[in-house]
Amino acid sequence: MKKAFLFILAFAILSACGEKKRDLPALDPAFINYVSGFTSGVVSATSNVVLSLVADLPETIREESLNEDLLEIKPTVNGSYSWVNSRTLEFVPEEMLQPGTVYQCKFHLGKLMEVTGQLGVLEFQFQTIQQSLYVELEGLNSLDDEDLQWQQLKGTLKTADYANAEQVERLLEGSQLGKTLRVSWAHNSEGTEHEFTVDSISRTREKGQVLVKWDGKAIQSEDRGEEVVQIPSLDDFGC
Repeated sequence: MKKAFLFILAFAILSACGEKKRDLPALDPAFINYVSGFTSGVVSATSNVVLSLVADLPETIREESLNEDLLEIKPTVNGSYSWVNSRTLEFVPEEMLQPGTVYQCKFHLGKLMEVTGQLGVLEFQFQTIQQSLYVELEGLNSLDDEDLQWQQLKGTLKTADYANAEQVERLLEGSQLGKTLRVSWAHNSEGTEHEFTVDSISRTREKGQVLVKWDGKAIQSEDRGEEVVQIPSLDDFGC
């Protein structure tokens, strides 16, 4: 997902209606002479805030600017500045941004260069993805084709945005007859797909069940649920 867009596109997005967004002052078209892009729209909570200038800035000005308060953000975000190149400034948050939150920004352009009129401060806003999750179960399979007594249940937990692996592993649990089962995990590099295996499920002469429950509270998601998976008896040779 791009963190910065062309200036005109960003302006269009920020002017769109939204219940959580406050109305910004009309954006002076003259900003296009100084700023070519900035973070806008809906972005990942792992995003940095990016601002791109039209012209290169001398190295001395870039270095001095790192000690300036160039960007005001509400809700408040602590972080540091980094120049990606001679035109692109990044604000790097110390921690992930809050999900589903509108951030209102004031960029003090006048601290970097001389500008005309009332162009010393550029106001803009962006919103982070509302975190959510979805669980998909694949069904039971045997650990050993020669011994059907022990089964495992595989599935995938998908998140709308990046989620920390340790937190994800606290979201879901499996149990059989009230006993918690071991769950192993594999996470993709984007932190949005989390494959899991519920292990050591016992299959007996009697039909049974495995209960899988999940709760997104640890990643600030309101999604929660459960699913019961039926375990056929060992005498059911069709399974």
